[in-house]
Amino acid sequence: MTNFKVKECSDTEVVKVLFREYSQIKGAESCFVSFDKELADLEGFYRGGALLVGYEENVPVACIAIKKLSDATCEAKRLFIKPESRGKGYARIMLNTMLDKAKELGFEEVTFTTKPAVMQIGYGLYKRMGFEEYGEENGTVSMRMAFKRATTFIEHIAMYVNDLEAAREFFVTFLGGTSNDGYHNEKTDFKSYFISFGGGARLEIMNKPVMTDVEKDLNRTGYAHIAFSVGSKEAVDELTAKLKNAGYEVVSGPRTTGDGYYESCIVVIEGNQIEITV
Repeated sequence: MTNFKVKECSDTEVVKVLFREYSQIKGAESCFVSFDKELADLEGFYRGGALLVGYEENVPVACIAIKKLSDATCEAKRLFIKPESRGKGYARIMLNTMLDKAKELGFEEVTFTTKPAVMQIGYGLYKRMGFEEYGEENGTVSMRMAFKRATTFIEHIAMYVNDLEAAREFFVTFLGGTSNDGYHNEKTDFKSYFISFGGGARLEIMNKPVMTDVEKDLNRTGYAHIAFSVGSKEAVDELTAKLKNAGYEVVSGPRTTGDGYYESCIVVIEGNQIEITV
């Protein structure tokens, strides 16, 4: 491999040249809102973060920046490799250096946005490196990577249902869940299934002889819905249509919410609501 090194750069003129070249990429215009203001005060804009430049044989050919959002979270911005230096693995090196620097600065999570239609190769690299996609709006995808796992997390969510087998069938058939063989306490006649969905919290569905079944108003207080991520807007649309055709009530969406989530809400098992999101 050619001699390639990544350094924290204090020469803002070097960074500006790379940023300006990046801004000329066709289709990336929306990534450079208020760009002039950013360039006018790079040190202030990235205060608490870092400006990293990649040098090929001592010539600057790549950049990435870290912007502080809070004490715990930073945003990675402006990953760019000059066209003549692409295909050499520099993007992965830049990302790994950025992640190391973010950890060194004390951040617990890195977020960023990208446009897969414009940066398809980069988008694929982000996913292979373990970045999690958590939102999409108008072709711009939001991704993140957490450095530390919280000591407290949701292990499972439980719900009582009247028809245990029908509930189990719904989550397995429509949402791709995997159910265990179930549990039955013969003394109390309590029955349950645990359903897993490939990651995150499990769902426990339960039944027992005496239960209070009150009307479930959609605007009630308390737990409102369970959200399921299906990976893309197309998958949200497809599953929503499938559930609607199966007779379930779609109460909203599919739509992009004000905070950037693409989702639909459907009333399914016994008046309980689920959310389908990217």
